[in-house]
Amino acid sequence: MTSTRKKHTGLHRNTISYIGIIIAFVGALLTLFTTIMVISGITSSPYLGIFSYMVFPAVIIIGVLVFLFGTRWESRRRKRTGTTDAMPYPRLDLNDSKQRRKFAVIMVIIFFTLVLLAVVGYNGFLFTESNHFCGMLCHVVMEPEYTAYQHSPHARVKCVECHVGPGTSFYVKSKLSGTNMVGRTILNNYTTPIPTPIAHLRPARETCEECHWPEKFYGAQLLQIPYFRYDEKNTNDQISLIMKTGGGSSTQGQSDGIHWHMIVNNTITYAPVDPQQQTGTPAPPTGAPFGMPAPTTMPASGTSVRPSRS
Repeated sequence: MTSTRKKHTGLHRNTISYIGIIIAFVGALLTLFTTIMVISGITSSPYLGIFSYMVFPAVIIIGVLVFLFGTRWESRRRKRTGTTDAMPYPRLDLNDSKQRRKFAVIMVIIFFTLVLLAVVGYNGFLFTESNHFCGMLCHVVMEPEYTAYQHSPHARVKCVECHVGPGTSFYVKSKLSGTNMVGRTILNNYTTPIPTPIAHLRPARETCEECHWPEKFYGAQLLQIPYFRYDEKNTNDQISLIMKTGGGSSTQGQSDGIHWHMIVNNTITYAPVDPQQQTGTPAPPTGAPFGMPAPTTMPASGTSVRPSRS
């Protein structure tokens, strides 16, 4: 007498799921290999970082989705055909030692995959925040600006500290805007030279003023200017000046000095008359010490008035 036994074949036993496993496995190997290369400093190519932190992890996710789609497709096929040799849904019985071992292996694979994606995701975030990414990868069209930045007083300040600033909302907004810029760059559909001023920038009080504190009073500063005299020996000499920089706010203490416009309590209004904001009409500032005259030219219709911090 022969007894029939139902075969509980796993839902992953189908061509689509096998393809998904291969895709995810290859993506994991490439991600691990390129991440080691980037972290170890074997290469400094910014394009390798793109593949390591963005492209190859996406391949892993695509492979997992293909695998899950294959299991779902196989489950529906079994229900549609009414087959009795395999169950349409996965069965888990931890009392069965064989299934318990399979479950442990699957959990280990899932754990290491999640750890890999977490490490790659974090390093990917740091990569997109780096000057290397901003200046050499996505902003090739801004090569003159990046070159000038490298030799500017802000060369040690990260690009994102001024162009993005702290907070999640502006980080997401900048990346969405950057996606549009990448598309324009690929299609070669961007304006040259880059027009100024750039609209929709984050307010300076949320970026620049994190370092340049308007309320802070700056006392006298020593400025030493070396030069050579016009005598026969070109004698080396130096001019020493005491600059009474000033600024500040009356609520924070002293507020005076040669830079009257730096005093927060004083207000200067500037009305640009052209889109590039290169030509403007200064309005009489509040409390001006020298009695500045009223403007003789009014701003063009539709121009905005941009007051300073008050």
